[in-house]
Amino acid sequence: MSRWMACILVLLMLWPGAAGAQSPELAKAVRQYTEYSLIGMLDAALPFAEKAAALSESELGASHPDTIDHLTTLARFYGELERRGEAAGILEKLLAISTAKAPPGQANLAKQHLALAKLYKADKRYAEAVSHIRKILAMQENSLGAEDGAIAATLNELAILYRLQDAYAEAAPLAERALAIYEKLHGPEHMYVAVMLNNLALIYHADGNYAAAEPLYRRSLAIREKSQGPDHPRVAQLRTSLAALGQARISPGAGGDGDGTVRARHLGAELVALPPGNGLGHDVSLLAVPNVMRGLRAALDAIHAESPFSAEVLDDLGKAGAITIVYNPDFPKEQFGTLQLAEFQPDFFAASKAGGKTFLVVLGRHVVKLPARELGGVIVHELVGHGVQHLEGRLEGMRQLDAECEAQLYQLSAYQDFHLDKFSRDMVLFRRDLEEVHCADFKRFMGANYRAEMALWDAVDLDVPVILNLFDSYYRGISG
Repeated sequence: MSRWMACILVLLMLWPGAAGAQSPELAKAVRQYTEYSLIGMLDAALPFAEKAAALSESELGASHPDTIDHLTTLARFYGELERRGEAAGILEKLLAISTAKAPPGQANLAKQHLALAKLYKADKRYAEAVSHIRKILAMQENSLGAEDGAIAATLNELAILYRLQDAYAEAAPLAERALAIYEKLHGPEHMYVAVMLNNLALIYHADGNYAAAEPLYRRSLAIREKSQGPDHPRVAQLRTSLAALGQARISPGAGGDGDGTVRARHLGAELVALPPGNGLGHDVSLLAVPNVMRGLRAALDAIHAESPFSAEVLDDLGKAGAITIVYNPDFPKEQFGTLQLAEFQPDFFAASKAGGKTFLVVLGRHVVKLPARELGGVIVHELVGHGVQHLEGRLEGMRQLDAECEAQLYQLSAYQDFHLDKFSRDMVLFRRDLEEVHCADFKRFMGANYRAEMALWDAVDLDVPVILNLFDSYYRGISG
């Protein structure tokens, strides 16, 4: 909620309120939304705020200060109620009004662009956020010196937005420029420099450029240890980043097998890229192996950084055996109707493994092209969902329907943690398939035995750990 307050308070400062001639109907709507909002009943306040904004625009005009105030309040309500699209629409409208009234480059316009960029970033609409940050940068470059600290901050924000889209080639030059500005303004050991060193290292790390990332992490660590002490949480976080970087490096001598297989280690998992079969044609162009490895690392990074529930299970699996992710460009065979993206195959390397459990997922040529967080969801489905079943000795005896229901619940939990758009076509179809196909029998069991808990399925974000506990009861019942 504070995020929305921060965005809107910026706008509240842009237009001083002015008393205007209000009709009784408008005055009543304002009084009603104010009373409800003061006691935190935003759902009840919203229709009156909508009415007040519409009446004010009709009676006083869109650019009247009172109308601006009502529109700003309405945008805040929409934002706090997670109706971000409607909030953005109003903020864009307010920006258009301000742009028409203000000279180009006016500071207020930059503040409004920043408010919109923060909103879009929070909603993971990164391309739209980039558009607004670029406009801010253009204003600053026209009015400030090329080495101003404000420009460095904007460059850094732009680099972060590109990194969040896995657009590392675009992100790195911006972060490098910001770092150079901060070093010139503040010297090589300032905290701003430490922050920027870390941000640039994160870009190189995610892009697989470990040689460039490591010295940046170490410089940032040295600055923070000197100014904040060895026990500061940020210092510990940097040590963790360096440890993860070390794990991610290709193992000495294991970079390539004689047949062209490429191997790497990352966050406790062995990554294996197999060469394509000789003479085989493929229905899509194959992703280059370095890009495949980069995508797998980014997916694992997302799981460990953003989905603690999934990461905890992966850690448990790693303690019980070997975790392996195999990219096989020949998987699956060409299929009609449905397309298999991945498969849990613990016996894939059975002849060469000895002792302990093996948790292995094979990823095909199609799935490795997904964005990192979507790929992460597929990996969670196979490694976490089916991996738990394998660890507990249940997988071989489960009906496919039940095995997929449980694995899809883990996958949904990861998607929720990644904040993927729940109302996109793919996510709507995924949720429908989960509830109406694979978990249909489980839901009938809940309806018969846990009627009160059926309300859990009505939530936009499911409480997956609670539902999985109920799934355990369901499965124990049907398995005897």
